[in-house]
Parts: sequence; C-alpha cells; structure tokens
Amino acid sequence: MEKLTFDQLRSTFIKFNEEHHVTQFDKTCMTGAIVFKPENWPDKNYSIEARTYEVSSANKYFIPGCGGNSIFANCADGSDNGVRLDWYMFDIETPWEIDYCYIINE
Repeated sequence: MEKLTFDQLRSTFIKFNEEHHVTQFDKTCMTGAIVFKPENWPDKNYSIEARTYEVSSANKYFIPGCGGNSIFANCADGSDNGVRLDWYMFDIETPWEIDYCYIINE
C-alpha cells in the first residue's frame, strides 16, 4: 500500500474519472481510503479501521463539472456507513485532519 496525501488521491481519482468518463454513482470507478489522525478524537481510542473511510471516485467531489462537493464514504469497520465525509473534512469548525490515503483498487 502506497500512502498518499488527500491531494494525490483527489488528483488520481479525477484523472481516472476523466479518462473513463465516470459519472456520479458509476460502478466503473476507483476506490480508495482516507485514514484520519487519532488526534481528531483525543478522548477516545479508535482503531485504525474505525478511522478509515472507504471512498469511491464516483463522488461529485472527484468529478469535474458535476456541480457538487459531496463525498460519501463507509467506515472500514462497518460501524458508520453513508457518511457525508466532506462535511467533516471541510464544513465544520474543527475539521477532521487526514493522516494519509491509499488506493484500494483501480
């Protein structure tokens, strides 16, 4: 597994989507994972699986010209599915900090 920054993951997803004409909810997409830093929850001890969210390149945020910024994801441990991840990453007073990302499949 090669660790990537979020910007690298985003660039990889966008390039793939452009080359393969991926649209929202498209099944022909890449999947990756975003791992959040444990420091986001100083009073809790979440496992790495609980801090990892699996995300598809078929989210609006990764599709140029789609007219949206949503990123829906599922927690790797199965405890939190369909999360509007972009709200936690960008739209709250204290956004979740990303540790690293990686590609699951191409």
